[in-house]
Amino acid sequence: MRKLLVLFVLLLWAAPLWAQNEVAEAYQRSYALESAQDYPRAAAALIPLWEVHPQGYTLNLRLGWLYYLQNKQANAIEHYTRAVQAYPLSLEARLGLSLPYLAQRRWSEAEQILTDVLKRDHYNFYGNLYLARVYRFEGKLELAETLLMQTLYLYPTNSQLLLEWGEVLTAQNKVEQGRQVLADLLVLDPENLRAKALLKVLAVAERHE
Repeated sequence: MRKLLVLFVLLLWAAPLWAQNEVAEAYQRSYALESAQDYPRAAAALIPLWEVHPQGYTLNLRLGWLYYLQNKQANAIEHYTRAVQAYPLSLEARLGLSLPYLAQRRWSEAEQILTDVLKRDHYNFYGNLYLARVYRFEGKLELAETLLMQTLYLYPTNSQLLLEWGEVLTAQNKVEQGRQVLADLLVLDPENLRAKALLKVLAVAERHE
């Protein structure tokens, strides 16, 4: 337990003990600004720490996220890559790194990262969800459906998985099955606008059969 605590402190603060109060205050400001959706200032609150510790795991992980939220994807990639380099075993850093590639529709890079995640953790929730999304955009619909089905066995009422399954079924023009999946989703998430839009797409497809 003590070794885990030491590792946590090293990963989180990457600073000597005398500086931890200053570090904690910077993180608190950053989280408060993120809650207010002021992402540029949330990132700026951490830059002085990052300039001292440019390879710090947690700093780069957080800056990657904040730049992703600002749609500054090149910056996000830089910081998430540094986080992976700082702690190569981290799956959260790899999942984070996939986000800016997904945002830029750089499917091959995202697929490579997510495939690596699933080699390390076969049933990783976000690894399967994001890779299914990549496969859908690449037109690999059967592969996408396989990933979703194996993950839905573990999370059968998860709205993100059900919506992605609905997307894949709609793309395959599987009208009846898609309608059922999306109807089930709307029981769990009645205000899901995307599910409602997909049902309209399926209704049009059915009329043209």
